[in-house]
Amino acid sequence: SGSALVNNGTANSGSYSLKFSGVSGGNIIALPQFGNEISGLQLSFYTRPESTLSSCGSFEVGYITDLNDASTFVSVASYSYSEWSSPVAYDEKEVIMPSAPAGSYFAFNHNANATYYYWFVDDVQVNLPPSCIKPTALAYSNVAARTAVLSWTAGGEETAWQICLNDNEGNPIDVTNPYTLTGLDPETTYTVKVRANCGGG
Repeated sequence: SGSALVNNGTANSGSYSLKFSGVSGGNIIALPQFGNEISGLQLSFYTRPESTLSSCGSFEVGYITDLNDASTFVSVASYSYSEWSSPVAYDEKEVIMPSAPAGSYFAFNHNANATYYYWFVDDVQVNLPPSCIKPTALAYSNVAARTAVLSWTAGGEETAWQICLNDNEGNPIDVTNPYTLTGLDPETTYTVKVRANCGGG
């Protein structure tokens, strides 16, 4: 059977993490209730599978309306073991809860593909959503010797963005989505970050 426990080790910060030992039918844990309404709140956390083996399965975040009935869990976002590469490290996730029934609880669910394969969560926070939400799913395509096309998913209703290359955040580039990078050096590795420009620069 599945379990979730406070684990001494495999932490993102400090010494402890939340360790899920999932089963194929799912293994749900709910957070304490935050008042009577969680709609619109932002849940942020760090998470990782035990390894890149398919047995680790997937991990979901969402809400549950009845703590005694697992079927009332509703998934809002899902992450697969295949999104991580070796060596496995924690990745920060942020989810803004859509409309949820009054009295719902934030909840996590680990769906393993085999027993005794683990998933970890650490540094969980619940906050009001930011006024300028982060873009997600940054990707590249059509890579050539000196060009590449970047694209991403808007975090909200913003229509303007900025990118920075190689962590040079002092010189952001105003861009549209998608955006074609030009003037690249062949056989060179670049890092790219994207942020929404909601009018505050």
